[in-house]
Amino acid sequence: MSYARFDDEASYRSGLGQVLALAERTLYVFDRNLADMNFESPALQSALLAFIDRDRGNRLHVLLHDTNALQRHMPRTIALIARFAHAIEVRQVPDEYRHLADCHILADARHGIRRFHTDHPRGSLLIDNPEEVRAWWNRYGELWEQSTPLTLTGTTGL
Repeated sequence: MSYARFDDEASYRSGLGQVLALAERTLYVFDRNLADMNFESPALQSALLAFIDRDRGNRLHVLLHDTNALQRHMPRTIALIARFAHAIEVRQVPDEYRHLADCHILADARHGIRRFHTDHPRGSLLIDNPEEVRAWWNRYGELWEQSTPLTLTGTTGL
């Protein structure tokens, strides 16, 4: 069980990689628009693909404040979502929660990385720490239930 603070982009990226590598069944992503998490990077796409390919039952849930960047500027992520529609679901957070400025990735209710504010690379990394992750996990579930599923159009390539 570990808890570590970080305060720079390199430490954040390293922790993000650790959480993705430890994910076994479920990944929860909460972010403003996925651009700050660098979702289009080949390394992150490879980690997500490895997670989804590991088991047909694995799930990736993504909650976003704004879906425009995803729909207009993230072709790799759109292709991944289209290819694994059975395993990936994206939803948009209701307007009344747009003030939430943190972002996080949670894995299996045991691991997580959280930026305290999307504009600053400060936050915490939790590895094998279900007690600490539980509050974020539960909050995510509440937001998920109130959010609107995103319907992606134009992903056929025609």
